[in-house]
Amino acid sequence: MKKVIYLAIFSMLVGCSSKAKFGNLTTDNISVDPKVLEVKGGEVTATIKGTFPHKFFPKDGELEVTPVLISGGKTVKGDKVIFFGEQIAKPGLMIVSNKEGGTFSEKQSFPYTSDMRMSQLYAEVRYKRGNESFRSIPRIKLADGVITTPMLVDVSEASMVSREFFGASEGGIETGTIQYVVGKSELRESELSKPEIQKLLNDIKSSGRKSYIQITSAASPEGAEGLNSNLAKHRDAEASEYVAAEMRKFNVNLPIKHTLIDEDWDGLYANIAASNMKDKDQMIKEMKAEGSIDKRQVILHKYMASNGLFEASLLPPLRRSNITLHIVNDEKVRAAHATIKSKTEREISKLSLDDRLAVTEQMLDPDEKIQSYRAIIVHYPNDWRAYNNAATVHMYQKNWNDASTMIDRSIKVQDRAENRYNQGFVHLAKGNIKDAKTCFSKASASTSPEWQNAKGANEIFNGEYAKAVATYGDKVCNNAALAQILNKDYSKAKSTLSKIEVPNATTYYLKAVLGARTSDKDMVYSNLKEVLSRDKAFGQSAKSDIEFAKYMQDAQFTSMLN
Repeated sequence: MKKVIYLAIFSMLVGCSSKAKFGNLTTDNISVDPKVLEVKGGEVTATIKGTFPHKFFPKDGELEVTPVLISGGKTVKGDKVIFFGEQIAKPGLMIVSNKEGGTFSEKQSFPYTSDMRMSQLYAEVRYKRGNESFRSIPRIKLADGVITTPMLVDVSEASMVSREFFGASEGGIETGTIQYVVGKSELRESELSKPEIQKLLNDIKSSGRKSYIQITSAASPEGAEGLNSNLAKHRDAEASEYVAAEMRKFNVNLPIKHTLIDEDWDGLYANIAASNMKDKDQMIKEMKAEGSIDKRQVILHKYMASNGLFEASLLPPLRRSNITLHIVNDEKVRAAHATIKSKTEREISKLSLDDRLAVTEQMLDPDEKIQSYRAIIVHYPNDWRAYNNAATVHMYQKNWNDASTMIDRSIKVQDRAENRYNQGFVHLAKGNIKDAKTCFSKASASTSPEWQNAKGANEIFNGEYAKAVATYGDKVCNNAALAQILNKDYSKAKSTLSKIEVPNATTYYLKAVLGARTSDKDMVYSNLKEVLSRDKAFGQSAKSDIEFAKYMQDAQFTSMLN
C-alpha cells in the first residue's frame, strides 16, 4: 500500500492540544482529492494535501496517523505514517520544523472489494512528547462511500471474438515471407525490400474492405523449447507492427489474424523430404517416432553435426513470418446469410473450419451458437477460436462460470490477446479484481476488430477516462457513454446513450447515473424503473451506489427499490 497522511484529523486535535502541547490546525489548512473516493484500476485511492503551520509541531513531539477503511464490518488498515519533531532528527525520519512548519501531499491505496460501496474512511491518531506514553483520540471520519461507476463496464461489449470471413477459403490469396537470422526476431531491410514483400504491400494498399491478413510466425526446431516459443512470439510482434505501420501509411485497416508455430517440425520434415540427401526417409521416420521433444532434438542435432545441409538450406526457411493477404470471395459473402438460414447442422459440418466459425458467429440464437461452437470443438479441439467465441456468448448471457471454463481451455490451446482480455473481463464481472488486473497485464495489444472496445474498457478500468473517450471516438455503445460520464462530458454522454439502438439494463443504469450527476430527478427514476424491469438484481445495486446518495432518503427512491 502507498503511504497517506489524512491530516484532516488535526483539526480535531484542538480540544486536546493543551495536553499534547501541539498547536492548532484547522480544516482551512487541509484539502482532500478527490472529495469523494473513487475506484480506479481496482484500487481506492486518495491524496491529502495540507500544511503544518509554524509553531504547531513540538520539537520533541511525535504523531502517528493510520488510515482505516471500514466496509461491511471489515476493517482494512493502511500504512502508519509517523512525524517527528526536529529534536528527534534521525536519517530517514519525517521531520517537521517547529519554526517553519511544512507542507505535505501523500497517497494511500486500498485494494477494492465490492463491499466498499458503502464504506467509511477513518483516521486513527496517536501523539506524545518526549518520554510520555502515546495518547489516542477517537477515530475521525474522513469520507463516506466509494464511487464505483468505473466498474459498470459492459463486459459483453468489451469481449473479443475471433471473427472469420465467410467464403475466405475460396477467395484470392497473396503471400510474402520474411525470414530471420537464427535466434533473432529483428526485421532486416534486405527482407523488407524483397519484390514479393513490396508486391504484397501494394496488394494490401488496393485491397477491398472484405479482406484480411494472416501472419504465421515460426521458429526452427533445433533450439530450446522456451527460446523457440519466445522467438515465434517476437517474430509475430515484429511482423505485425511492420504490416500495421504500412497500413497506417495507406489509410487501410484490415484485420490481422495470427498463428504461432513454436517449433516447425512439419516444415523440417517437408524440407528433408524435398532434399536429395541420402537416408532422408530414415531421418524423418526416426524423428517422428520419438514422442519426447528433447529426445527428438538430440536426434536432429546428431544429423546436423554430420550434415551441413541442415544449417545451409533446411532450417533457415523455417525461421520466418509468412504474411498472407486473403481476398474474400464477394459472391460467397452475399450467400452467407442464406446459408445460415438454410444449412442444417449436418450441412454446416461440411464447411471449412473458418466458414463454420463465420456462420456460427452470425447466428442470432445464443443457444444455437453455443451448440455450434461445441460441435466445432469436437472436430477441432486444438483450435483456440471456438472455445474463445463460445465464451463470449456465455459472457453476453452473464454465465460467468461457463465463460471462464471456455476461456481457460482456449488459453491452454493458445495464449492470445483475445482470450486473455476476455478472461480479465470475466474476472472483473465476478469481482475478482486482482485476477482481472493480472490477466490484463498478460494480454498484449491486438489487431482484432474488437480491440478498440477492449482497449477502451480497460482504460476505463484503469481510470484513464480521457484516453478511453479518445479510443471510442464517435462509437455509440454503453462503454463509450460510460467513459464520457466519467470524463464529465455529460452532454456527449447523453447524446451517445440516446443513439443506442438496442438499449439494455446497463444503458438505462448509465442514464440514471447521468440524471443523478446532472440533478435530473425524473431521469433518475424513469431509468431506474427500466433497469428493474430488465435486471432486478442489477437495479437493486442502486441502493448502495454513492452516485444516488442525495436520493437515498427520498421516499420514491426507497419504495422503488424495496
